[in-house]
Amino acid sequence: MPEGGDIHIEAEKEYLDQSYVAVYPDAKAGYYVKFDITDTGYGMAKETLKLIFDPFYTTKKEGHGTGLGLSISHGIVTKHGGFITAESEAGYGSTIKVFLPGVTNDVVNSLTSEKSMFLKHKVS
Repeated sequence: MPEGGDIHIEAEKEYLDQSYVAVYPDAKAGYYVKFDITDTGYGMAKETLKLIFDPFYTTKKEGHGTGLGLSISHGIVTKHGGFITAESEAGYGSTIKVFLPGVTNDVVNSLTSEKSMFLKHKVS
């Protein structure tokens, strides 16, 4: 936000059910850690919003960076099984929501058990 403004970041655990997944095709039902990144910038028109994750699209003028941040972020989040949504309206700022798959207790217990076994083998 070259003109200044505020950025707010929130994180929370969220369960997405089938009704939510029906609206967002990249989503799968389950637990996620959701990060909301909201700014008070000048927002985006609907035409721009449709293109923000395209690596070949930028609103930056020459010499002011590449504008690849959202494209790269989208690739990283998708590769880790998550997804990103974006909401914006010209004149009213933007909200980017990053959903990363949550870890269940079964997975944590499995990883803890494997790590403990590895450490025991390595020490003995």
